[in-house]
Amino acid sequence: MSELTTKKDLTLWQWLDSPKYLAQLQASAPRGVQATRLARIANTLFAGNKTLWECDQRSLLSAVMVCAQTGLEPGPLGHAAIVPYRGKAQWQAMYKGLLHLCHRSEQVGSVSCGVIHEKDEFDYDEGSNPFVHWKKPLIPAVERGEKIAAFASINSINGTPYVRVMHISEIYRIRDQYSKGKREDRPWITEFDEMAQKTVIKRVAKLAPISVESQIAISYDDLHEIGKEQPDALPKDMDIERTPDSYCNKAVGKEGVVCSLDVDHGGDCK
Repeated sequence: MSELTTKKDLTLWQWLDSPKYLAQLQASAPRGVQATRLARIANTLFAGNKTLWECDQRSLLSAVMVCAQTGLEPGPLGHAAIVPYRGKAQWQAMYKGLLHLCHRSEQVGSVSCGVIHEKDEFDYDEGSNPFVHWKKPLIPAVERGEKIAAFASINSINGTPYVRVMHISEIYRIRDQYSKGKREDRPWITEFDEMAQKTVIKRVAKLAPISVESQIAISYDDLHEIGKEQPDALPKDMDIERTPDSYCNKAVGKEGVVCSLDVDHGGDCK
């Protein structure tokens, strides 16, 4: 076992691999998302990050549950992240994840976004006839001038456009107000364009007819952004201080819901 392994860690591993937890993950996930894959990814992520591994155990399992609810995997795909914050794990949506949710929504026809520079050809309207016209000049990126704005546009399946444009000063204000810590590798430093576009996508998505998964993702990310505690996504009857094998864990009913009673409750599972 690694140096990170403790009695608490063994319990976390047991939960990530338990039928009870995996059944809850699968029941919460949209079609096409595999609970076992999410649990494996989470296990690898937690074991490789000492600060994250030391976070409150329930918050770690809750963050994985949000991954299931939104259908966004943490890790190399860049769809979501699970990050430590004041001793607890928090779920964070990433730029690519929000785009993925918009594209996956049956109510969205198309989505586009970008960071505008001084020499770009750009026009827009957020009024009664929303539109965006953006054309980047065919010159090296360093010659396009300073960044002046970011935009996001969503067209619903019936063609209704939703547009949001934010001046660069507004984006800087949000960055300075909500960027956590002073590390030079934080996203607002290393991935400014992606964070700027994510900021605008979230705001236009609140106007558009988006999916339930998108709504969950934005609500959790908003709380992370302002440094507020996120809701516990685990069922209230899931006492993670106990080991999973202390529960009955028998599948019940057509949906395969796992029994939450004690393993020796001695009666019919309900």
